[in-house]
Amino acid sequence: MPIDDFAEYEFVIHGSSPETLPMTRLADYLADLASLFGSKDAVHFDRVSEGSACLKARVEQQAKPSVSPRIRGAAVGEGSPAVLNAFRKLNDKLAEDGTTGEMRLPGGQVIPFPGSPLPEPTIGPIRQRTTLQGRLVRIEGAGEVIWLGIEDDTNVGGRISMSAACAQEVGRNFHRYVRFVGEGTWRRDSAGRWSLDRLDAESFEPLDDDPLAGVLGRIRELLPDDAAAETARIISDWKTP
Repeated sequence: MPIDDFAEYEFVIHGSSPETLPMTRLADYLADLASLFGSKDAVHFDRVSEGSACLKARVEQQAKPSVSPRIRGAAVGEGSPAVLNAFRKLNDKLAEDGTTGEMRLPGGQVIPFPGSPLPEPTIGPIRQRTTLQGRLVRIEGAGEVIWLGIEDDTNVGGRISMSAACAQEVGRNFHRYVRFVGEGTWRRDSAGRWSLDRLDAESFEPLDDDPLAGVLGRIRELLPDDAAAETARIISDWKTP
């Protein structure tokens, strides 16, 4: 067929070359590329060009309207399971080889294959005085250090350590709300978000878990009658638009 009857697609493997890419690995890449392209009878392997290993394929023009959207869709997670699996396997192979790649479509569009993403830089660990509180729901361990678990709004609730001697006192507050104070281990990711890895608690304080109505009732009892009425009036004024 005349060359004009084909559209050229290039899959580039950065950091590799025809001289360093083993034939068996080339066959692995070509098998996944064939699955990604589809249209098996209309897709033909051309050659591996110089420089970074560039696997060139020629696709018959009548198949181009289905092949290009198929690749673009896979890059954004759209398509059949077979297409998405082929795209993932290509990316996994690049990751295994410690490199990245790209697919160059006719018309100049480039589809990146990131391979193994670089780990995000982090800051830490940093030790800092930290307070954490929640309902005590787990006590475990048999040595000098006991691990505690609380229900809280973070993901560190199960990574609180305390000496066995202190933990004996904490155990009396099982299923009650407790505030722990100690040295926290913190890290910051590249987006600037801080996260607490663990808390080595040195002390604790039981918290009052009475219902709100009971707490307000006790406050009302402590206030003189005129002060309570004035407080209620102020709150009512705040709530009135």
